[in-house]
Amino acid sequence: MNESWVKMAFDNVMRGQEKMAEQLDDVQEKVHHLDKCLDSLKLRVDDYRKDQSEEFEALQKTIKSIVPNGDFDGHRKDHETRMNNATRWQQWRTGLVFDVLRLSLFVGGGWAAHALWDSFKAVLAAGGVQ
Repeated sequence: MNESWVKMAFDNVMRGQEKMAEQLDDVQEKVHHLDKCLDSLKLRVDDYRKDQSEEFEALQKTIKSIVPNGDFDGHRKDHETRMNNATRWQQWRTGLVFDVLRLSLFVGGGWAAHALWDSFKAVLAAGGVQ
């Protein structure tokens, strides 16, 4: 009885080892798949970092070309000066347009008054309205 129990225990251990070997193979296969996924992910992250680095460098280059020598205050003052000049130019132009319109109305009114006066004189010279 002791020997059959030992044999039965041995058989159970052997079946357990076979089952563990199958499970170990399954785990190893899954780990291999995860390694491949991780490698793919690393490549994607590296590509993303490279793209971001290139975009950042391009942005830095643009900023440096817009703001020479990193003089942000000078750049801001230049913008303010240009905006003030543009505002003054627009106000001057608007004022000029209104001045020209006023002068045109004055000249047109004067011409109309002169034309009416000449017509009135011509009617009076002709002997009045009949």
